[in-house]
Amino acid sequence: MNILVTGFVPWGKHKINPSGELAGELGGHLLPVDFDDASRELRRLVRRNRPDAIVMLGLAAGRKRINLEVVALNVELDRRRWGRIRKGSSLALMSRLPVDRLLAQLRKARVPATLSFHAGTFVCNRVFYEALSTTTVPCGFVHVPPFKAMSRPRQLRGIRTILRALGGSSPAARRSAPPRAPSRPASSSRTSGARSRGRTRR
Repeated sequence: MNILVTGFVPWGKHKINPSGELAGELGGHLLPVDFDDASRELRRLVRRNRPDAIVMLGLAAGRKRINLEVVALNVELDRRRWGRIRKGSSLALMSRLPVDRLLAQLRKARVPATLSFHAGTFVCNRVFYEALSTTTVPCGFVHVPPFKAMSRPRQLRGIRTILRALGGSSPAARRSAPPRAPSRPASSSRTSGARSRGRTRR
């Protein structure tokens, strides 16, 4: 199974973004922390890779567990102005990953995890909603905590557990797969911008 894994570049005060670090170790790709650029890069990756499933990662700086996001909202907040991601589309879309089964697998692997029913209103939620709107494959979003809240090895074990549960034949899911540098966003090399100031969920 070809699983597309994405994370985000560092941004703002987050000089190390665990989502990007984990994606890189698993053969994934990095998205810029920008609403439109991230959506554009995600669509490009989907066209190029034709994945069988999509697992997107993002940093939730205030959380201490791996969070399996259940729902994406058709709402975003940009510099105190809110709006719809896609006008005329559903207010909410459910994750197409088997979140209950994944949660059970994570707990079996002794990785602290929980379900989350709010992916925020920033870039993480945007790409989550866009992926659900523009693809038909199993697709979902996972928020990860800072490495100081949960160690890098434990988080890596958690994401590998998710990938194995979805399809153990994926190269990204195999423990023996050598890590490689993640691809950088094609459309933007920025690590942050005016839209990313003061946010904590990427």
